[in-house]
Formats: sequence, structure tokens, C-alpha cells
Amino acid sequence: MKILFVFNSLNRRYCGQIFRYDIKSFRRQYSKNEDRVADLAIIGIGPGGLYGALRAKEIGMKHVVVIDKLPTVGGTCINNGCIPSKCLIKFSYNYHQVKSGVFASQGVVTSGLKLDLIKLMSSKSKIVANLSDHMTSILKTSGIDIVRGTAKISGCNKITVETDDGKRRVVEADNIIIATGATNRPFPGIEIDEERIVSTAGVLNLKTVPKRLTVVGAGISAIEMGSAWCHLGSQVTIVSNDSLIGAFKIDEEVRSKYQKILEDQGMKFVMDTKILGAKRSGNVVKVQTEDVRGGKKKEMECDVLLIAVGRIPYTEGLDLERVAIKTNKNGYIQVHPNYQTSTPNFYAVGDVTPGPMTAHKASEDGMTCVDNLCGISAHFDWINIPLVIYTHPEIASIGKTEEELQEEGIPYEVKWCTFNENARARTDLDTTGCIKALFCPHTKMVLGTHIISQHAGEIIHEALIAHQFGITAPQIGRMVHAHPTYAKIYKTIYGR
Repeated sequence: MKILFVFNSLNRRYCGQIFRYDIKSFRRQYSKNEDRVADLAIIGIGPGGLYGALRAKEIGMKHVVVIDKLPTVGGTCINNGCIPSKCLIKFSYNYHQVKSGVFASQGVVTSGLKLDLIKLMSSKSKIVANLSDHMTSILKTSGIDIVRGTAKISGCNKITVETDDGKRRVVEADNIIIATGATNRPFPGIEIDEERIVSTAGVLNLKTVPKRLTVVGAGISAIEMGSAWCHLGSQVTIVSNDSLIGAFKIDEEVRSKYQKILEDQGMKFVMDTKILGAKRSGNVVKVQTEDVRGGKKKEMECDVLLIAVGRIPYTEGLDLERVAIKTNKNGYIQVHPNYQTSTPNFYAVGDVTPGPMTAHKASEDGMTCVDNLCGISAHFDWINIPLVIYTHPEIASIGKTEEELQEEGIPYEVKWCTFNENARARTDLDTTGCIKALFCPHTKMVLGTHIISQHAGEIIHEALIAHQFGITAPQIGRMVHAHPTYAKIYKTIYGR
């Protein structure tokens, strides 16, 4: 059976070429390795390892092994990152909608409102467990061998695993992919106890709603968790030495508007402020701060302190030096465009490599890496990875910011549109937000799109397609959009 692959750059860019690939002959090639434990071994079953393993089986590899020290599949994303955090964000917003009277204004009158945090957390845990079990089932159904335990590279083709039952297993493979992800960046001098001083994992499992929650950091996780607990009733204060909240890939003007929206919701922001230290005193945490501009020092108190100052690649205990795998000064594994490390049969994908630390980038890494490993030349552009902060409203972006265009000397035009002009937003009684579009004044190519809206994370993908395939602003404006929809904001902004 011959399969004709004609891929452009939407998922994995195949360099504009057409590849003919004989699945049967490829399967025969790997079936010859009966004496091998694996054709491919992957350390880590987060998004990168998971989708890489499934892609390998799809292509035709016979023996694929995945190794992870966690008892459940999904890595940080499913277990204590993307999925549980979105549950908490959604559940907390539902509570806020009722408490703030939004439902009552629509005729849905409630009385005796009560927050059952134990039940809320239980619902979150069930969703996480069900998704992890589902992915485990997919791996097993695909014939992928799952090994539980701590992995250590013990040779050019070998991994030694200290299994959960105390035994030692040696996995031998033709090729090995490192997909161990990232871990929370520690804050020097502040010890996390996951009770009063918590990490981004610990904040997902608080037993009570803190009256005062102080968050160190103003990145994606900091803002998302701050927003969720604010909706549950906490007095939330974000402290950061940055001047603006959010990720740097989001336009500054849009970030400024976004911060104002969150302030109106009750969140407090103490920016341009450095954390000097923090100590727990009974049930209170005392935090020492210093103004980075004036040098003025202060002390603030809170009931829970969240440390959310980013993440760093996790390679602890892998023994990379044994096979001369190189890392850069920040601890990321150095890889070639085909994801190969400095050692030929070792590859690395996801958060352990340079680039955006997102689950969607990691999963695409995993699939693209396996494609390259199997002789299918593939790559994708980091600039076309959408970024989303999942608060209410959400904020999403793709492409260049206005600051980047100015710095690079690229000519551009700007168009703005608010969701007050969107009929669907009006029917939902939520017109908060806007869209900022940047495009070339000559070719009308879309250069950057930045959105604030309750559905920004969904409608950003139309802009992604425009960026990926070179669709111009007038072409988007001429597309027929269903009415009323949030996505019709594109016709409003580009159809003028």
C-alpha cells in the first residue's frame, strides 16, 4: 500500500515537498529487529512523549517503549498543569457568575449559594483521572509498552529503569527520545511546603480558599491561578519585577488593556517590585519586597504565597554526560533541526529543548521528531505557535507584536475592533475584549493577531491559518462567517 503524503505547514511543514512512503516496507524493516527490546524508547509520557510514541506506531514501528516515573500518563499537562488548572478556572468562574448576579440578571435566580471546595476539587480530580486513563488505554491499544520507574541513560542504546516495584530493568533501543519536560523554577531562599507557600502544582489542591493570596510572578500560570482563586473569593495580589503582566509574545498595548480588565475584577498588581524573601510565621506568610525603581522596602502578609516564576528543563538523574549529550547554559538540551542531540541516536523534544513551553509545541515536537527519525523531512515554525492565557476573558496571540515589528523595521498597519461590535458577544452579555490586527500595508499579509475575549483561545486559530498559509487580510474579510459567532470579528475588522 502506497500512501501519498502532501502536507503543508499547518501541522508539520514538509518543506513544500511530496513524499511517497511505503508503509508495508517500513513495517518489514522494523519487524526484522525481533531481538531488540525496542525500535524506539521514549523517556517521559507527557505531550511530547505521548504523541511521539503514537506517531511511531502509526508509521509502523513494531516495538515502542515509553518510560515515566509518574504512576499516571500525561506528564505535567494532564496531572498538575494544563488540565486541572483549566478545570479550576472553569469551576471558579461558574461560582463567580452566580455570586456576582450575572445569572440573576438573566432570570436564573438562585438562593442559598454555597461553595463546596471539596466537591469542586473532587470533580477536578475525576476529570484528570479519566483523561489519564483514556490516554493509557490508547497507548496500550496501540501496542506501546509502558514502563513505570525512574530512567537513567546507561549506554549508547541503553536505559536503566529503577521500576516502581524495586526491580531494575534495562531497555535497549535503536533510538531514544528524551521528553522529560520541565519543572518549577525554584525561588532562592524561599522554601515551598505546599501548604502556605505553594508551587503551581500545590495551588491546584488547596483545602480552603485563602483570604489573602499573594502570587510571585506575572506569567501565564501566575495570572491563571490568581484569576481562579480571585473568582472563588480570595484577595489576590500579583507581585512582579516586570512592568507588565503576561507573556512577552503578547502585544504590550493589549497586555495593558488585559491587566486593566483583571484589576476591575478585583485583582491587585504590584509591578516593578522585587521579592527579597518570604517566611512562614504560623498560618501567615510574611513577604519582603523592594521597589526596583526607588529602592523602597516593604513587608506584606498573606495566608498563602504562590511561587510562579517560570519553569526550567528537567533532566535530573538522566546522566546525560555518560553519552555526551550537550546542554546550553540554561540547561536545555541542544538539538539539531531534526531534534537529534549531540549524540546520534538520541533525540529530545518538548520543554526540555529551547522554545515555547507549551503542551501543543511539545506534542508537535514529538510527532515531527519521529517523522524525521523515519526519513520524512519535517519541521514547523515556532512563530506559528499560538499562545493563550485561559482566564475570563482569555487572551491569545499569534505572530509578531507591534514592538517586534518596530524593532525589526518591518512596515505595518494596525486595526482595532472591540467585541462591543460583535452580535454574539452581545447575546452572551459579555462584550469585554478586543482584537488588534497587524498586517503589511503593501501585501496585506497578516503579521500579528492579539485577542482579548472569553473565546480568544478558540478564535485565534483562524488567524493561525492566515499566518501559516499566507492568507491576506482582504481574503479573510471576504470569507463568509456564520452569524452570530465570535469568529465573525475577523470579518468586522478585515472586511472594512
